[in-house]
Amino acid sequence: MKNFVTIYSNGMAHFTRHLGKVTPNQRVSIPVKTSGLDSALGTLAVFGNVLFSEPPSFPSQEDESKILQLDPNNVNRDLYTKLSGSEVTLTRKNGQKVSGTLTGTQDYTEQNGVNTVEKFKVTVLSAGKLVSLLDDDIEDCTFTQEAIQQAVTKALARNFNKINPDSTLLEFALSPLPDQEDTSAVYQLAVPFAAWQPVYQLRLKNGKLELEASAKIDNPTDEDLKDTIFSVVTGSPRSFETDLAEVRIPKRQRVNIVSDTAEGAVTMNDGMPEWNTESYLADDDDGLEAAGGSRTRGAVRAKGVARAQAAPVAACAFGGPGAGSRAVADQATTKDVADFAIYTSKSPLSLGRKRSATIPLFTTEVQGESVLVYKDSEGGNRPLRAVKVKNSTKYSLSKGSVTVFNDDTYQGQSILAATKPGEEKLVPHATENSVFVLVNPPGSSHGQKSRRTRIEITKGVVVYDSVNTSETVYRFLNSQDKAEKLEIEHTRRLHGNDVTATYAGNSGTPLTLENGWRIPATLTPKKEGRDGQLEVRVTETQPQRQTITLEGDYGVRWLVSNIIDVTNPPEKLAKSKKIANVIEAAKKVSEAQQALAKVQKEAATLTKEQNRLLPLMTAGSGSQKETWQKEAATNQEKLNNIEQVKVPELEGKVEEAQEKLNEVLRTLTCSWVEGEDNGERA
Repeated sequence: MKNFVTIYSNGMAHFTRHLGKVTPNQRVSIPVKTSGLDSALGTLAVFGNVLFSEPPSFPSQEDESKILQLDPNNVNRDLYTKLSGSEVTLTRKNGQKVSGTLTGTQDYTEQNGVNTVEKFKVTVLSAGKLVSLLDDDIEDCTFTQEAIQQAVTKALARNFNKINPDSTLLEFALSPLPDQEDTSAVYQLAVPFAAWQPVYQLRLKNGKLELEASAKIDNPTDEDLKDTIFSVVTGSPRSFETDLAEVRIPKRQRVNIVSDTAEGAVTMNDGMPEWNTESYLADDDDGLEAAGGSRTRGAVRAKGVARAQAAPVAACAFGGPGAGSRAVADQATTKDVADFAIYTSKSPLSLGRKRSATIPLFTTEVQGESVLVYKDSEGGNRPLRAVKVKNSTKYSLSKGSVTVFNDDTYQGQSILAATKPGEEKLVPHATENSVFVLVNPPGSSHGQKSRRTRIEITKGVVVYDSVNTSETVYRFLNSQDKAEKLEIEHTRRLHGNDVTATYAGNSGTPLTLENGWRIPATLTPKKEGRDGQLEVRVTETQPQRQTITLEGDYGVRWLVSNIIDVTNPPEKLAKSKKIANVIEAAKKVSEAQQALAKVQKEAATLTKEQNRLLPLMTAGSGSQKETWQKEAATNQEKLNNIEQVKVPELEGKVEEAQEKLNEVLRTLTCSWVEGEDNGERA
């Protein structure tokens, strides 16, 4: 009878196993990793003309502080101490029995020649009297209470589980249905498992490219997988851990018996329609098999389980010997299920516990060629040798390790990215030392620049257009006697959705990448002792637009820094009378501000002098005091004139000049376009 396992790349596996002929109350024990018990419980399903005589069960994860724990190095005394208060019957070596309540142990010493030996007595409360028995005089001890016996059994089981602490048993019992004595059963479940890994070989030979795919699988369990059909699936169904295998006692909320308000009307939800769950079993020579085959018949599912599942498909196994220079293996059968590609073996495979294996999936001819690739992001002065391969199969290829051979000679290793049917991928596998690369070599025109293209000023609002450009030069020197196809992965220097690129020296249409472009080119061969040369230039262009409102000093500074005081200014604007009027108005503002600042400085000087004279007048006397008083009076008269007359007058002139400047800026309208003779509007 065949077993099945389907392994997913997300670390889950779905098992189907035959139980053979089912006898009444047949116990089934399934070893499961403790961490995967929740998945096993959530996916367990049994098929066949059987019923559950015992439901699926497992040891619950109890609070260890509430479990009896026995010290295996001192088990007798540990039991006598921890089980104090339990009912026991102790049998002495002479056959005398003492029954009562175990109270505990009592230490004592015994002299053995020159040595002192520490021993203990066991005390029992029997018929109202404490009876002490020497430990080495006790032949056996019987705990008469069932609860104590169960506690001891559980403690011993816990100690046993420490041998393999990460594993537990999922157990149930089955019985045939009435009048179905000669029947078999199948169970299925999904548990966390070692993810399978794709392994590829690309073989270039005689102008053809062959793709050979295998699956590396592992058996991390503690049991052998015998006579098993393996499947590997390229998809990754979602999975996660839950608390299904934990004992959860939610905290209860307080509920008042008498509610604060009377309850209103109650509405009921419509019931969900019940699914018609039908399992399928197929007869084969060995008994019942979870179907995926064509001969099916209706079967009664194991009662007590409410979920139907499809039987898994399998992977692939090695076949018989083949002809030719390379060993030949059975090819896996392949099919698509939704977004998954499933590869299934044609014959069973046995994989021992803690063992790994590599099993073949398929071998097929695909489209591809050898090319050189230069990755700008990685730098360096050498390109990479790569295989450009197109997935011409009908199925998706998962990400995996790939080894490249050319005429059966090892060429290097790489990673094949996940590839859908029809997609092309580059598989770089070696450094090509016969080609030298220079990026932005000395003497070449390269780097980033910005160029203004248009300035439009309308009633004081500026639209300033410019173009940023970035040029990158790649220079290749080829010391080979043959031409090479080359692909340059150029990382963009400018960023934004509006960046465009032009190319020189390329041999085809570039491919847009997430962060750049892949540019095809052809590298010429070495001729007459001179290296073949190729120069590829990438020019990135990005338009920029700024909108500025000209106002006050900021507006003037912007005009000066962007139109007047710049290298290669737009002369028609720089010489415009309208802009000259703005500059003149700004000059008037500056003059008014300077005049105001001058009298404010004079006022500050007088105030400082007044602060100096005040303490002198207070402390002075006679004529000197009168002199200081007259001087202070004169200063105060000047200060009052400045603060009350000059400052308000000059502040008004500054405000008037600023208003005139703003008016000139608000009405300023002129324009300039790159290459235009006259940039000023009428």
